[in-house]
Amino acid sequence: MAVNPAFNGAGTTLSSNYYMRNFYRAARSARTTAGRREMSNSQLTYADGAALRRAVRSLGSSEFNETQAEDIRNKALAYVETYNHVLSSAADSSDDRITRSAKQMKALSQKYASELDRIGITVHEDGTLESREARLESAPLSRFEKLFSRDSEMMQQMSAHSRKIERQGDALLMEEAQRLAAKQRSRAATDTAASSGSTDTNAGISGNTAETPATAAAQIVSAAMDLDTLAHTGIGGHINLTL
Repeated sequence: MAVNPAFNGAGTTLSSNYYMRNFYRAARSARTTAGRREMSNSQLTYADGAALRRAVRSLGSSEFNETQAEDIRNKALAYVETYNHVLSSAADSSDDRITRSAKQMKALSQKYASELDRIGITVHEDGTLESREARLESAPLSRFEKLFSRDSEMMQQMSAHSRKIERQGDALLMEEAQRLAAKQRSRAATDTAASSGSTDTNAGISGNTAETPATAAAQIVSAAMDLDTLAHTGIGGHINLTL
Protein backbone atom coordinates (compact mmCIF):
# COMPACT_ATOMS: atom_id res chain seq x y z
CA MET A 1 0.00 0.00 0.00
CA ALA A 2 1.64 3.23 -1.13
CA VAL A 3 1.88 6.22 1.15
CA ASN A 4 1.39 9.83 0.26
CA PRO A 5 4.28 12.18 -0.58
CA ALA A 6 6.36 13.66 2.24
CA PHE A 7 5.27 16.88 3.84
CA ASN A 8 7.45 19.86 3.07
CA GLY A 9 8.35 21.88 6.11
CA ALA A 10 10.66 24.81 6.64
CA GLY A 11 14.27 24.83 7.74
CA THR A 12 15.85 21.44 8.28
CA THR A 13 12.73 19.29 8.01
CA LEU A 14 13.62 15.79 6.80
CA SER A 15 11.53 13.95 4.21
CA SER A 16 9.86 10.56 4.58
CA ASN A 17 12.31 9.26 1.95
CA TYR A 18 15.16 10.29 4.23
CA TYR A 19 13.64 8.30 7.07
CA MET A 20 13.07 5.30 4.81
CA ARG A 21 16.76 5.38 3.85
CA ASN A 22 17.64 5.56 7.52
CA PHE A 23 15.35 2.68 8.50
CA TYR A 24 16.75 0.52 5.67
CA ARG A 25 20.33 1.75 5.96
CA ALA A 26 21.68 -1.82 6.25
CA ALA A 27 19.71 -3.11 3.23
CA ARG A 28 19.07 -0.24 0.85
CA SER A 29 17.71 -2.39 -1.97
CA ALA A 30 14.75 -3.46 0.19
CA ARG A 31 13.32 0.08 0.04
CA THR A 32 12.40 -0.13 -3.65
CA THR A 33 10.10 -2.39 -5.61
CA ALA A 34 12.84 -3.23 -8.12
CA GLY A 35 15.34 -3.99 -5.37
CA ARG A 36 12.91 -6.20 -3.49
CA ARG A 37 12.37 -8.34 -6.60
CA GLU A 38 16.06 -9.26 -6.54
CA MET A 39 16.09 -10.36 -2.90
CA SER A 40 15.09 -13.69 -1.36
CA ASN A 41 12.29 -13.85 1.19
CA SER A 42 14.71 -14.46 4.05
CA GLN A 43 16.68 -11.36 3.03
CA LEU A 44 13.51 -9.27 2.86
CA THR A 45 12.15 -10.62 6.14
CA TYR A 46 15.33 -9.73 7.98
CA ALA A 47 15.65 -6.29 6.34
CA ASP A 48 11.99 -5.40 6.96
CA GLY A 49 12.02 -6.53 10.59
CA ALA A 50 15.17 -4.50 11.29
CA ALA A 51 13.75 -1.45 9.49
CA LEU A 52 10.48 -1.55 11.44
CA ARG A 53 12.38 -1.81 14.71
CA ARG A 54 14.34 1.32 13.75
CA ALA A 55 11.12 3.08 12.74
CA VAL A 56 9.54 2.38 16.13
CA ARG A 57 12.68 3.55 17.92
CA SER A 58 12.91 6.71 15.80
CA LEU A 59 9.30 7.68 16.46
CA GLY A 60 9.66 6.93 20.15
CA SER A 61 12.67 9.22 20.46
CA SER A 62 10.82 12.18 18.90
CA GLU A 63 10.14 15.41 20.72
CA PHE A 64 6.46 15.96 20.13
CA ASN A 65 6.46 19.72 19.79
CA GLU A 66 5.56 22.08 16.96
CA THR A 67 9.16 22.63 15.87
CA GLN A 68 9.36 18.89 15.07
CA ALA A 69 5.83 18.56 13.67
CA GLU A 70 6.75 17.97 10.02
CA ASP A 71 9.53 15.54 10.90
CA ILE A 72 7.15 13.53 13.07
CA ARG A 73 4.57 13.36 10.29
CA ASN A 74 7.22 12.27 7.80
CA LYS A 75 8.46 9.63 10.22
CA ALA A 76 4.87 8.41 10.45
CA LEU A 77 4.69 8.17 6.64
CA ALA A 78 7.89 6.13 6.57
CA TYR A 79 6.59 3.95 9.41
CA VAL A 80 3.46 3.14 7.39
CA GLU A 81 5.46 2.07 4.36
CA THR A 82 7.91 0.02 6.43
CA TYR A 83 5.09 -1.69 8.31
CA ASN A 84 3.46 -2.65 5.01
CA HIS A 85 6.76 -4.07 3.74
CA VAL A 86 6.91 -6.32 6.82
CA LEU A 87 3.43 -7.67 6.14
CA SER A 88 4.33 -8.26 2.49
CA SER A 89 7.47 -10.29 3.19
CA ALA A 90 5.80 -12.14 6.07
CA ALA A 91 2.90 -13.15 3.79
CA ASP A 92 5.38 -14.91 1.50
CA SER A 93 7.22 -16.62 4.35
CA SER A 94 6.75 -20.30 5.20
CA ASP A 95 8.09 -19.78 8.72
CA ASP A 96 5.36 -20.10 11.36
CA ARG A 97 7.06 -17.75 13.81
CA ILE A 98 7.23 -14.97 11.26
CA THR A 99 3.64 -15.37 10.08
CA ARG A 100 2.47 -15.51 13.71
CA SER A 101 4.28 -12.27 14.53
CA ALA A 102 2.78 -10.59 11.45
CA LYS A 103 -0.67 -11.74 12.51
CA GLN A 104 -0.10 -10.21 15.94
CA MET A 105 1.02 -6.97 14.30
CA LYS A 106 -2.22 -6.83 12.33
CA ALA A 107 -4.27 -7.46 15.46
CA LEU A 108 -2.37 -4.71 17.26
CA SER A 109 -3.07 -2.21 14.48
CA GLN A 110 -6.73 -3.19 14.44
CA LYS A 111 -6.87 -2.62 18.20
CA TYR A 112 -5.68 0.95 17.67
CA ALA A 113 -7.55 1.54 14.41
CA SER A 114 -9.69 4.36 15.83
CA GLU A 115 -6.70 6.21 17.26
CA LEU A 116 -4.73 5.75 14.03
CA ASP A 117 -7.70 6.97 12.01
CA ARG A 118 -7.75 10.20 14.03
CA ILE A 119 -4.25 11.07 12.86
CA GLY A 120 -4.90 10.08 9.23
CA ILE A 121 -3.79 6.44 9.07
CA THR A 122 -6.38 3.93 7.90
CA VAL A 123 -6.15 0.29 8.97
CA HIS A 124 -7.54 -1.92 6.18
CA GLU A 125 -9.17 -5.30 6.68
CA ASP A 126 -6.04 -7.09 5.47
CA GLY A 127 -4.02 -5.33 8.15
CA THR A 128 -2.16 -2.93 5.86
CA LEU A 129 -1.98 0.78 6.60
CA GLU A 130 -2.68 3.76 4.37
CA SER A 131 -2.04 7.42 5.12
CA ARG A 132 -4.47 10.25 4.38
CA GLU A 133 -2.57 13.45 3.79
CA ALA A 134 -5.18 16.01 4.88
CA ARG A 135 -5.88 14.37 8.23
CA LEU A 136 -2.24 13.51 8.86
CA GLU A 137 -1.25 17.13 8.31
CA SER A 138 -3.95 18.62 10.53
CA ALA A 139 -4.07 16.16 13.44
CA PRO A 140 -2.74 17.58 16.71
CA LEU A 141 0.66 16.33 17.84
CA SER A 142 -0.78 15.14 21.14
CA ARG A 143 -2.47 12.32 19.23
CA PHE A 144 0.82 11.35 17.59
CA GLU A 145 2.50 11.35 20.97
CA LYS A 146 -0.18 9.14 22.48
CA LEU A 147 0.37 6.53 19.77
CA PHE A 148 4.05 6.77 18.94
CA SER A 149 5.90 7.75 22.11
CA ARG A 150 8.28 5.15 23.55
CA ASP A 151 5.91 4.65 26.49
CA SER A 152 2.87 3.83 24.40
CA GLU A 153 1.54 0.28 24.55
CA MET A 154 1.25 0.11 20.76
CA MET A 155 4.87 0.99 20.16
CA GLN A 156 6.19 -1.28 22.89
CA GLN A 157 4.32 -4.26 21.46
CA MET A 158 5.20 -3.33 17.86
CA SER A 159 8.86 -3.17 18.85
CA ALA A 160 8.65 -6.68 20.33
CA HIS A 161 6.99 -8.08 17.19
CA SER A 162 9.48 -6.42 14.83
CA ARG A 163 12.42 -7.73 16.87
CA LYS A 164 11.06 -11.28 16.69
CA ILE A 165 10.72 -11.01 12.91
CA GLU A 166 14.21 -9.51 12.60
CA ARG A 167 15.79 -12.29 14.66
CA GLN A 168 13.96 -15.08 12.86
CA GLY A 169 14.79 -13.50 9.51
CA ASP A 170 18.44 -13.44 10.55
CA ALA A 171 18.28 -17.15 11.45
CA LEU A 172 16.70 -17.97 8.08
CA LEU A 173 19.32 -15.88 6.32
CA MET A 174 22.10 -17.85 7.96
CA GLU A 175 20.44 -21.15 7.05
CA GLU A 176 20.15 -19.99 3.45
CA ALA A 177 23.83 -19.06 3.37
CA GLN A 178 24.83 -22.41 4.85
CA ARG A 179 22.72 -24.36 2.35
CA LEU A 180 24.28 -22.50 -0.56
CA ALA A 181 27.77 -22.98 0.86
CA ALA A 182 27.15 -26.74 1.26
CA LYS A 183 25.88 -26.94 -2.31
CA GLN A 184 28.95 -25.14 -3.57
CA ARG A 185 31.24 -27.44 -1.57
CA SER A 186 29.56 -30.48 -3.08
CA ARG A 187 29.83 -29.05 -6.59
CA ALA A 188 33.48 -28.13 -6.06
CA ALA A 189 34.26 -31.63 -4.77
CA THR A 190 32.61 -33.17 -7.82
CA ASP A 191 34.56 -30.91 -10.17
CA THR A 192 37.79 -31.73 -8.36
CA ALA A 193 37.20 -35.48 -8.65
CA ALA A 194 36.32 -35.17 -12.33
CA SER A 195 39.50 -33.27 -13.11
CA SER A 196 41.85 -35.29 -10.88
CA GLY A 197 43.85 -36.40 -13.94
CA SER A 198 45.28 -32.93 -14.50
CA THR A 199 47.70 -31.53 -11.93
CA ASP A 200 47.35 -27.94 -13.14
CA THR A 201 43.58 -28.08 -13.37
CA ASN A 202 43.36 -29.84 -10.05
CA ALA A 203 45.44 -27.15 -8.38
CA GLY A 204 43.28 -24.42 -9.83
CA ILE A 205 40.06 -26.03 -8.70
CA SER A 206 41.51 -26.70 -5.26
CA GLY A 207 42.05 -22.97 -4.89
CA ASN A 208 38.48 -22.27 -5.93
CA THR A 209 37.22 -24.91 -3.54
CA ALA A 210 38.74 -23.06 -0.60
CA GLU A 211 37.11 -19.79 -1.60
CA THR A 212 33.74 -20.73 -3.06
CA PRO A 213 31.74 -21.64 0.09
CA ALA A 214 32.73 -18.52 1.97
CA THR A 215 32.07 -16.40 -1.10
CA ALA A 216 28.64 -17.95 -1.61
CA ALA A 217 27.69 -17.35 2.01
CA ALA A 218 28.99 -13.80 1.94
CA GLN A 219 26.92 -13.02 -1.15
CA ILE A 220 23.73 -14.11 0.60
CA VAL A 221 24.47 -12.16 3.76
CA SER A 222 25.81 -9.03 2.07
CA ALA A 223 22.70 -8.85 -0.11
CA ALA A 224 20.70 -8.30 3.06
CA MET A 225 23.20 -6.09 4.88
CA ASP A 226 26.06 -3.80 3.97
CA LEU A 227 29.43 -5.42 4.59
CA ASP A 228 30.38 -2.39 6.67
CA THR A 229 27.43 -3.08 8.96
CA LEU A 230 28.44 -6.72 9.25
CA ALA A 231 31.97 -5.77 10.18
CA HIS A 232 30.83 -3.51 12.98
CA THR A 233 27.97 -5.59 14.37
CA GLY A 234 29.21 -9.13 13.96
CA ILE A 235 25.87 -10.13 12.47
CA GLY A 236 26.36 -13.07 10.19
CA GLY A 237 29.54 -14.02 11.97
CA HIS A 238 27.99 -17.22 13.22
CA ILE A 239 27.94 -18.86 9.78
CA ASN A 240 29.61 -22.20 10.30
CA LEU A 241 31.45 -23.22 7.16
CA THR A 242 33.64 -26.29 6.93
CA LEU A 243 36.00 -25.87 4.04
